[in-house]
Amino acid sequence: MERKDNLQNARASGGVVTLTPNIFPSKRLNINSQLQVVSVQIQLKSLITVCFIYLPPNEIIRQTDLDDLIKQLPVPFIILGDFNGHNTLWGSVDTNARGCQVEKLLAPQGHIFFRCDGFHDPEVP
Repeated sequence: MERKDNLQNARASGGVVTLTPNIFPSKRLNINSQLQVVSVQIQLKSLITVCFIYLPPNEIIRQTDLDDLIKQLPVPFIILGDFNGHNTLWGSVDTNARGCQVEKLLAPQGHIFFRCDGFHDPEVP
């Protein structure tokens, strides 16, 4: 288990955790970032980097912090997470500032975006 807890005012909130089955050799990567992120390298048929990220909805995230994260990830890599971003590229009805940030992060790098149909809208009861 690899985790990065987020403690604010001695209160846990947010954070990232991942569990990797023992049948897949893995190691945690040291990522120099204030973002809530955990990265591991997993040996499958080849070595792959998997990065898990949580971006709180009301926290200002600098584009440079996201760009710096990408620069630290050995290729090939997969980024999984809750970006709290809306963008029509992944099925949202609108695009917000965070959605634009994620788009800027992925587009120039030639990265591919996969979406799942599990969209959560906190406004819907």
